[in-house]
Amino acid sequence: MHNPALHRTSPAHPDAWLAFITDDERPATFKVVTLVQFLRPAGRFYYNLIRPFHHVILLGMCRAGETWRERQ
Repeated sequence: MHNPALHRTSPAHPDAWLAFITDDERPATFKVVTLVQFLRPAGRFYYNLIRPFHHVILLGMCRAGETWRERQ
C-alpha cells in the first residue's frame, strides 16, 4: 500500500489526524487510521462519547470515496 493522505482536524478538545492509505488498484483497497492527542482531560471523555459515531461517519466517507473513484 502507498499513496498516504493525511488530514488534520482540531476540534475543541482533541487534536486528531486521519490517515487514508490506499493503492492504485481497481477496486482500491485502503486503510483508515485515526490518531488522537488529547489536549485536556475532557478530551478523552469527549472522544469516548463520539467514538461509535466516528466509526459510522468514517465508513460512510470511505464508501463515498469508493463511489467517487468508480465514476472517474
